[in-house]
Amino acid sequence: MNNRDWKSIEYLKAGGEREQACFHLLNKTGIFDCLKQYHPILTGTIPIGIDISGSDLDIICEVYDYIAFRNKVRQFYSNYDRFTDRLDDNRYVAGFFCDGQEIEIFATSQPTEKQPAYRHMLVEYRLIQLLDESFRQEIIRLKLEGFRTEPAFGKLLNLKEDPYQALFELETLPDDDLLEKIEYSGFTANFEPK
Repeated sequence: MNNRDWKSIEYLKAGGEREQACFHLLNKTGIFDCLKQYHPILTGTIPIGIDISGSDLDIICEVYDYIAFRNKVRQFYSNYDRFTDRLDDNRYVAGFFCDGQEIEIFATSQPTEKQPAYRHMLVEYRLIQLLDESFRQEIIRLKLEGFRTEPAFGKLLNLKEDPYQALFELETLPDDDLLEKIEYSGFTANFEPK
């Protein structure tokens, strides 16, 4: 089901108008080439097609020398519109706008494939693929009402506990078990469970 190479942004070229525009914007900034040594991955709602107006492009990175990383980001991106950054004890966050699109860089010492943003995106993408189009549209509707992404999934799937943690518990389940675990009344599975 998930045949995308999430480590590359090439899949955006095959997407809709929004995804293609993001692909060209990211190439224009050169950000994936610039930060290549930090294993950047685009995460969030745009890669999985549940973005709304104002959704930003979230890029996660794996960093151990925060000062060197901050200096590099500042060198290449501090001249962009509305650039901000902050360095805490164990993470660095920077943001800026390019052609009206917000881009956020989140860096921590955790490998990008183990970071919560990436893991959540993968399980959310799986759920969107497993359930019908009305499920994806309901996620978008809730986001338009002000829900953050994970709580929107939690509400639609009747996840009783913290939706951020509950999504982690779903990520390793086979598709049949995943559909048994969630309550998806009102939505149809895109395949026949065994």
